[in-house]
Amino acid sequence: MAMYLETIQSKAKKIIACYLRISEQDILAQSTLTDLGADSFDRMDIIFQIEKAFHIIIQTDEPDLLYNGQFRYLCNEIEVRINSRRR
Repeated sequence: MAMYLETIQSKAKKIIACYLRISEQDILAQSTLTDLGADSFDRMDIIFQIEKAFHIIIQTDEPDLLYNGQFRYLCNEIEVRINSRRR
């Protein structure tokens, strides 16, 4: 069963909002984890939680995704990794 981008976005928003104790409404498509108040430890832990929730691996040596990546790009990357896992 394919996981749709809207479902990925919703689940990722819940993870980020819960971890940072912010409203899901504060997470915009162009928001970065840094914009949302995450420090380097927070970013790594959020990525770990996303990996666990979606059963994927995101390389920690991808600094653009971790530090500068907008929420929409993070969700797109999650979708790509879920789809590549199914092949």
